[in-house]
Amino acid sequence: MSSTSSPPSDSGRRAAPLGRDFSLLWGASASANLADGLVRVALPLVAVELTRSPILVSGSRSPAPWPGSWWGCPPERSEIV
Repeated sequence: MSSTSSPPSDSGRRAAPLGRDFSLLWGASASANLADGLVRVALPLVAVELTRSPILVSGSRSPAPWPGSWWGCPPERSEIV
């Protein structure tokens, strides 16, 4: 039988740390997502406490995505130049 050498394994290597900037970015993203989730749950619950009208409760949630779509719109062609 011929002996073959196995390729070196990466099990002993440790990944390089991503740094302080990545930790700050990750923390900011995690806290923003948590706050967004809390608002998505809490806003309709507050609306239910203030009114029992289903239309008003559903209306409290409908305009929420609009500001993001406004800010996410690409600029007009004349503004790019």
